[in-house]
Amino acid sequence: IRLGESYQAINELEKSAGIFRGAAKLNPTEAVILAKLGDISMRNKEFQQAIEYYQNALDKQPAANRLHYSMALAYRAFKKNKLARKHFNLKGGVGVKAKEPLIDNLSQLLRGERVYLLRGKLAFSFGRFKEAAEAFKKAIAEAPYSIRAHINLAATLNHLNDKYNAQKFLQKALDIDPGNLTANYNLGVLFEETNQFEKALTYFIKAENIEPDDVSLQLKLGSLLTQLNQQDKAFSHYEKALNLNPLIPSAWLSQVRYLIKQKQYQSAIKKLNHANSLMPDNGSIAHYLARTLVSNPNFKLRNGNRGLELAEKVFTAEKSPEHALTLAMAYAEMGQCSRAAQLQRSLNNQLEKHKTQFNDNLDLIKLKALLHFYENKRPCRYIDGSL
Repeated sequence: IRLGESYQAINELEKSAGIFRGAAKLNPTEAVILAKLGDISMRNKEFQQAIEYYQNALDKQPAANRLHYSMALAYRAFKKNKLARKHFNLKGGVGVKAKEPLIDNLSQLLRGERVYLLRGKLAFSFGRFKEAAEAFKKAIAEAPYSIRAHINLAATLNHLNDKYNAQKFLQKALDIDPGNLTANYNLGVLFEETNQFEKALTYFIKAENIEPDDVSLQLKLGSLLTQLNQQDKAFSHYEKALNLNPLIPSAWLSQVRYLIKQKQYQSAIKKLNHANSLMPDNGSIAHYLARTLVSNPNFKLRNGNRGLELAEKVFTAEKSPEHALTLAMAYAEMGQCSRAAQLQRSLNNQLEKHKTQFNDNLDLIKLKALLHFYENKRPCRYIDGSL
């Protein structure tokens, strides 16, 4: 349209006509194009065609009363003076205008819901949560059925630790649109954060029904069902998440923990090997595989060589107490009892010096017993299974 008008302005009328005909192929119902085609028909003395174009343009933009003048000229040229006078009397100063979505929407930013949403998001991004909350409340006042305003206000109130009202505004958002994914998901998170796990599960399931292929949602369901001691159901959600994205270490490890708890050691090792092949540089997967291979209650499933290789790799990358413990187990599995005892002694001294324990089930009393085992028993391979 702009190019056609430019050619028209420099009196290159044939090029202008060609451009407008091309524009009509792209959008045959645009009022300004119809009006321009009417002008072209007038120049070509195709008055009946011009009248049809002008009338169609008027039908699209009735407020463009300047078109009545063009209609009057066309009717006069067509020798229909009565109709020409009628349209001449209706002429005005409003011309036909092309739609400019970007520019037309600018005026909306100066008032109403949108401006408050923008102000709220800007304040939120700078951590000015009270200011953001006020802006979102004003957005709701302007547009009481605005889903975005309700969801953004709820998120802001959550940052202000007003979880009660955050839940209330999310519920209002769902009253407006029960099928809103974000509102269902966020409400589930809020109930989870306040330890209302059954309610959280209800909303996460609703969100899953809306978007079953959301990885983060499948992980949330897996985590929540684990907390509710429904590990078998959690397992299936972790499986769905891994089918969507197999590069999620936490999902693999959650499944493996469940399999080990069920004494399905072979399946656990199979999963760990597959995860390790997909993510060979992931320390958590490599460490868990190493621990499983050198401390498996089923001795037939142990693989000391592979376990030692992995244990040395993760210990070299990070000399943490957990990695040291696993490496000592690997030495013991391979019959290197002196090395196992030496590393275990060093680990015990480190933990005793710092008065720490690195998980609730693993304290110095058990570690000292393990050291005594490495020092005095032959073979010294790890047996207990409780670490």
